[in-house]
Parts: sequence; C-alpha cells; structure tokens
Amino acid sequence: MANIKLPPRFQKKIDNNQQYAGVVYEVLSTLGEILQDNKLYFFEEYTDHGIRHIENVIAASNHLIPSATFNTILTDVDVSSYLLAVILHDIAMHLSPEGLNAVIKGGFDDVRKTDLDKDTWAVLWENYLCEAKRFDDKQRKAIFGDTTVMIAEPPLENPEQLNGNHRKLIGEFIRRHHPRLAHEIALKGFPGKGAPIPFAKGLDEKQRDVIGLIARSHGMNIRKCSDYIEQAYGRTNKILTHGIHAVFLMVVLRIADYLQIDQHRTSKVLLKLRTLCSPVSEMEHAAHLAVESVNLEYTEDPERIIVQAFPKDSMMYLKLKGLLASIQAEFDISWAVLGELYGNSKKKPAIKYRRITSNLEEATFIHQQEYVADHFAFKANEHMMPLMMAPLYGDNPTYGVRELLHNAIDACNERTAIEIRNGHDTYIPAVKVEITKEGEEHYFTITDNGIGMPLTVIQDYFLTCGASLRTNPSWQMDFIDEKGDCTVTRNGRFGVGVLAAYLIGQDIEVSTRPIGAATGYRFTASLNAAQINVIKDANIAEGTIIRIKIKQEKLRFFDMSANSNPPYDLEWNEWYTLSTPRVDYYYLGDECDNESIHTPNLDEVVSVCWNELAAPGFSRVLWTYERFDSYYLTCNGFIVPLKTESDLEYDNDSKDRGAFRTPSISIFDPNALLPLSLSRNSIAGEFPFSQALWEDICKDFLAYALMCTMMRVMTDEQVSFGIQQLRYPGFKPEGNINARRLNYILLTAKGWLINAVHTALKIGPLEVIEIASESILEEDIALELEKKVLISDMKKDEKGRFFGNDRYKILEGVYETGEVCIYYHESKMQTFNRKEEAWRFGSKYFRFDKYGDTGWHCHRRRFQGTSIVTPGFLDKYGSELYFIREYTIPQDQMVSDPTLNAILEKYLGDDPVIPFALEDRKKKFPLAFKELARYMKKYEAKAIEAV
Repeated sequence: MANIKLPPRFQKKIDNNQQYAGVVYEVLSTLGEILQDNKLYFFEEYTDHGIRHIENVIAASNHLIPSATFNTILTDVDVSSYLLAVILHDIAMHLSPEGLNAVIKGGFDDVRKTDLDKDTWAVLWENYLCEAKRFDDKQRKAIFGDTTVMIAEPPLENPEQLNGNHRKLIGEFIRRHHPRLAHEIALKGFPGKGAPIPFAKGLDEKQRDVIGLIARSHGMNIRKCSDYIEQAYGRTNKILTHGIHAVFLMVVLRIADYLQIDQHRTSKVLLKLRTLCSPVSEMEHAAHLAVESVNLEYTEDPERIIVQAFPKDSMMYLKLKGLLASIQAEFDISWAVLGELYGNSKKKPAIKYRRITSNLEEATFIHQQEYVADHFAFKANEHMMPLMMAPLYGDNPTYGVRELLHNAIDACNERTAIEIRNGHDTYIPAVKVEITKEGEEHYFTITDNGIGMPLTVIQDYFLTCGASLRTNPSWQMDFIDEKGDCTVTRNGRFGVGVLAAYLIGQDIEVSTRPIGAATGYRFTASLNAAQINVIKDANIAEGTIIRIKIKQEKLRFFDMSANSNPPYDLEWNEWYTLSTPRVDYYYLGDECDNESIHTPNLDEVVSVCWNELAAPGFSRVLWTYERFDSYYLTCNGFIVPLKTESDLEYDNDSKDRGAFRTPSISIFDPNALLPLSLSRNSIAGEFPFSQALWEDICKDFLAYALMCTMMRVMTDEQVSFGIQQLRYPGFKPEGNINARRLNYILLTAKGWLINAVHTALKIGPLEVIEIASESILEEDIALELEKKVLISDMKKDEKGRFFGNDRYKILEGVYETGEVCIYYHESKMQTFNRKEEAWRFGSKYFRFDKYGDTGWHCHRRRFQGTSIVTPGFLDKYGSELYFIREYTIPQDQMVSDPTLNAILEKYLGDDPVIPFALEDRKKKFPLAFKELARYMKKYEAKAIEAV
C-alpha cells in the first residue's frame, strides 16, 4: 500500500467511518502503487504527478479549509470522498499504451456521460489525429521541440514500436482529456493490459460518480460541474449530493491543485541529468524553480497567501504574474459560486483565503532586476494601418476590389466544399460586383452567396489586421486534410487584405449570414471607430454583402465610359480570370464584361495550348506560350500584376535558360506555397517548382522541333530547302545568343541537328558551311549531301552589306580562334562591309588562294578539312552566291544547359540526327513520340512549317 502522509485531522475523520476508511485504504493499495511508481510513460518531461504531488495537494487543502468548516460541516464521508478524488484527479497521466488502447477501442464507452461528453474516445482520438496533422510550426515546437516532425498515427497496439515523438503526441492527447478519464475511471476502474483495476468497489455507482466529478472538476468550468449535479441529481441535492458537499470540495481541489507552483514539483538534480526537448516543458520546470515559497501562514492578513518568486527574465516574470492572476481569478469565482449556492445558510462552508499576492508586484523587486519587468511586443497601431496601404497598394482602389473579390471567391469555394460534403448538388456559387449611383454619391457593392461569417470570424479575423483564417482550428478541421493539405482553393493568407478596401471609401457596410444560421449580422466598420455596433438581423440572406461609398477622388478609377481609358495597370473588373465561381460586373445598371482573358478552372479540361505540370503541394499548374495580355502569372484565378517578364524569372542558374521567354503560368495554390509578396503584386522568391517548369519547357521545345516539317524536296543526291529556323514560340524575340543558336538548325545529309552540346558529344566536331545568296529568301538552294552544313539567311543590310546582320554576329569570331575557310567573288566584293570586315581577308593569318579565272577567291586559316567548294561546285551554284564560309563549331559555343541536354540524351539517344520525314522520326524516336505526345498535339494541329 502506498504511504501517503495525511494531515492528522484528515486521518481522524476517515478513521471515524470504517466503510469509507476501508475504501480509501483499498484504493491506496491499488492505484496508490501506480502513483508511487510515478513512471509517466507518455510524460517523461512533465513535472511531478506522483505521491509527492498528491501529498502536497492534500496539505494545501488542509490549509484552505478553516477549522469551522472542517469540524462542523464536513463529514467523514466528505473527507474520504475528497481524498479519493485527489488520488483520481491526475491518475490518467499514468496510463500505459495498453490502457490507452483499451479506452480508445471502446472499453469505457459504457460509462460515458453523454450530458458532458458528446464524442466517444474513438471519435476524440480520430479528431485529435486529424488536428495534429495540421499542427503549425508553433504547436510542433511546443509539443515536440522540433518544427519538422512528421506526424503519423502511433502504433498503440504495438507499444514496442512507439518512439519518443509518438509518446509526446499521445501525451498531449491525454493531457487534454485526463480530467474526463478520471471521472470514467471512478466508474469503471483504471485501464491496463487486462480488465480494469477496480476503483472504490465498496461504494455504489452514484457515490463514485460524484467522486469522479470532483476529480474531473479541476479541468472544467466549475459552474458547468455544478449544473451537471443539478441536472443529474436534482436542484435540492446540489448542496449535499449523496451526503457529499461536492461543489465545495471541487473548489478546494481546484485551488489546492493550482497552488502547486513552487520548487517541490520539479527536481534541480534531474534537470541537470537530462535535456528537455519541449519548450513548454522546459518553461514549466523553470517556472516551478523560480517560485521559492508559497506562504499560507501570513498572520497579519489570515485570508492572504504570499508567494515569493525570483524569475530570471521578463518572459518568466510575465508567466508567473499571469499564473498568479489566474489563481486570484479562481479565488474570486470560487467565492462567488459558494455564495450563490449556499446564500445565507447557517451551514455555509468556506475557504480560508481570498487573495494571493507576491513580491512580483513590489516596486523594490522590479527595480532590482536587470530586465524590465513589463510586456513588450509588436502591436498594430490603428493610425498606422492606413499608412500601411500606400506601400502595399499605392493609391489605387482597384486593389481593394481585388481583395474583396478574394474574400468573396473564398467564401463561395468553401461553401461549395461543404455542400458537396453534405451531398448537396444544387448550390451555384455566384458573386456580383456593381457600381451604383444614389443622388450625387457612388457606391461599390460586392455580394456573394458563400459561406458567410459567424461572429467569431467577424471579430477575430475580418476585423483583425494580420489574422489569417487559415490558422483557425475550426477552419482547419473543415478544410485541411490529414496530410496537412488544404482541400479548398483559398486566396486569403496574410490577413491584411481587408485594409485595401479602405482605398475605396472610409466606411465599410457589412451584412452577412453563415449558412445554416438562424440569424445574420450587419455593421458598419471604419478604421477609427472605437467600437463597432453589430446588429442581429434574421432577414439577411446567406452569404455576405459589402457596400462602400466611393471617395470622390477615386471615382476616376471606376469610370467605364468610352473616353476614360485611364493609365492604370488593371481595371476594377479585370482581376479574376476563372469562370467558376461566376462573377458578374455592373456599372450604373448595365452589365459589363470581365476584361480578363479566361484561364482554365481547376477541374476544367484544358485545350492543347496549355501544358500541365505536376508540382507537389499545388493542386494544378498550367503554362502556355500563348500568353494573355502582358501578364505572366495568375494564382487561383487572380492576376499577379507583374510589371515585366524579368519579375518572374523562374531560374537564373543557367545562362542558357535566357534563350526562352517566361511562359504565362496559371497556378492553383491551396496551401499558399507560392512566395507572393505581401501586396500580391510580385514574387518574393523563386518558384518552388522552377526546375520542373524548366524541364517541361525543354520537353515542349523538343516536341516542337520533332514536329517541324521544314524540308520541301528531298532526293538521293540533294535537298531543297527554305529558311532553316525553328521559330519556337518560347524563344525570346530579342533573346541571348543561345536563342539564336537554337533557332538555326544544323543540316546533314540524313537530317538535321539541334545546336546543343549533346549533338557534339554524340557525333563529334560539327563542320559547317554557311552561304549567302541574294535569292535565298525566294528560291530554294540545292546542296550536295556530302557534309554537315548550317544554312544561313544572311542577306544585305540597308547599305547593301552582308556583314553585320544578326545571323552573322552569333558566330563571328569563330574564324579568329578556330579553323575557317572563306570564299567570295571579286565582282561582288563591294557588297561586303569593308570597314568592319574586309581587313580580315588580307590578314597575315589567312592563306590566300585564287580559283583560276572564275573570279572566286579563298582565304584559309588553319583549315585542314576537305572543302565542299570545288570549281565544279562554283560552276554549278556560283552565279547565285555572294559568300561562302566553312568552319568547325567549338563545343563551348553550343547550348550547354544540363537539363536541356539531358532531355535530348533521353529522347534522341546516341544518334541525334532528326530525319527530314516525320514518319522516319516516329520510327527512330519512339520514346519521344510516346512520352511527349501531349506536347506534340498542339504542334501537330497547327501543321508547323518553319518558313
């Protein structure tokens, strides 16, 4: 039997009743051993909850009960029942895995008090696990000491597999519900491996119910406990319930347990032997160590408790100060409850103390500390909130329209999710935005038939700057799944958007009604209001209406007249690009079109012009080079008004990626992963899926290249062709050198090549012939199929010169560092840019040759290969040609991006020559035509021809 030290008068009382004494000693013999062992399997970092804690609570109770109450009102049944309740109140903290598993599996459902507990333990556990998977970083840090912990269901049926994080997760569940379990243990017994260990089996169920309720009361509202007694046992039994002064004993237990705040609840020695992972546990231990004494014997004021504490920093100072304020509040409510219950009764039990004070309030103590003993934290000043809008949104009220549209669309999406969950399919989400005129005043009104706002949302989120509904536990239970992903597309994330509404006008009139609610609410809100008067109104329809009188100086932003055309980035009706929820716009009674280009919905089947990208964490990512207007990005259907393409650089790691334009991207981001800036007008970091997007662009480029049909005539001896440019829609019009390198293809006898490092690695140095012809744009030129060639569209500039055009510039300098052979006809020499280029032909670095009387001249530099240019070639084609150049392309002048070359390696393999005929390509590259089919479809439909 556990040896619990009892105050003499307690011992004397219980010994007066042989039946109850036997019950108390029996419980000490069973549950007392569990307390004495004090091995908290799930609470290894918690403060003491064993025999010493029980003795301290009883000792504090002894001080709390004055002699008059103890001797003349409390009976031996009261004291025995109270001792049993004290033993019970924290006993659930000693649960084993087997015991908890028995509870969750329904072993205690038969003693559930349905008036107090709506859910079974299985439901409680399931809901807790769902909530736990949604814990934010702050909660994970508090419980586990680590924000990166991955939460999974603990294997309760296999205790040997439970790790430290499992135990902490379970411990938090038990901590929340241990008062309820204490009540049920009183009725059923302590759960373990087998049958529950009986509790107070010498007492009947009603007596054990009362004792369990006293134990439970330390974790409940005491008025709720009192009401339960009245409901269960009748009003006349509220004062004395089955011979027990239950409510009074609840008061004693609550305060006695609360007073366990000093050093005795923790061990300095043990703390030196271990490291506490949980910041909350660490703080609790530190708080107890900071309390030096709790003096219950202050003779000058017998109703006062004095606490001496020495916190080492302001955080601990404020924690202890708050704790003492809570104890004082407990005294106040306890005296009030006792007064209400007993009134003017002559047998009115009382507690000894009314006040608790400490040295923390003394000016001398505060002055002596190195830290400032006061609360300091960032606060939102109401006068600063309007000033925040200027750097966020400028002076443009259309941003206010956008933010209010965010809220309306979110409300409709959330209601849609709820209606679907409830099996309803008749709901049609809709938003109406209108500008009206009443007398001389103009009003902006936005109406939605969405989820509506309950009072908690109005107060804690709509009217609170910086509070995001995403953090609300109730909202998370509805719209966050067990993986921690949001199940509804939501735009709100920062909690500052409603500020933008004040760019439209000074006052916001709100009418709202939550779906399924009996009444709605209406109010007018302004930034400088000391109090907002919220009126109940049962006539309000479900959803929300917001109405704002437009400031006179802001009317120009909403003017839809034909001559208006203000130089603003976006009109007030251009922000939203999706068709669902539907948004209708009205200006002075007339419906006006949404000027935004339509983007596909989340569940919409997209046209071939859109590419879909798999990006973890995002519901859908679409991109296209058929861009809409000058905007490159939409998120959840709202345009992010980037000023230039450079604002959306998806990756800067490779210079070669600058060859491609940034595509138009449509993102569905329910988890708020896209790093939008606070104003939502730009990106505050790189895309989370930048590499995946670049890989997709590379695949799209290769698909385009493989679908191009460039050759017009092909025979066994020659190929006739037009201008050899890919003209991929993703190339930058004024792109870097790599855009031009990729644009111009390399012709070979059997097909053509992409100008990338992969090509050189597979077939060796690329020998090139480049030809300028006056008729190259109008007529085909036939070439002997003897070597690789790069055909140029070099042509005369406005001064009749060949050199200096873009095609030439991308490879100029090649013949200065590599081998080159240049041919020109003396009769056409005047067409060259002599000032810039002719000096190179007479340079000492070149060897000069003349082809007899043909008029053709040749300059060579390090050229060792066999030239395709022969007298026969010149006789055949020379009359059409102005200039010929042969050289080898160095590998460092080819596109070297590793991602692009990896894509080419995968799909083109060791022989990167792309056949001229499409059917031959399909046979040669079956993997490409299989895996890139979705990319090729749009190019197949357009029958691309690079001419």
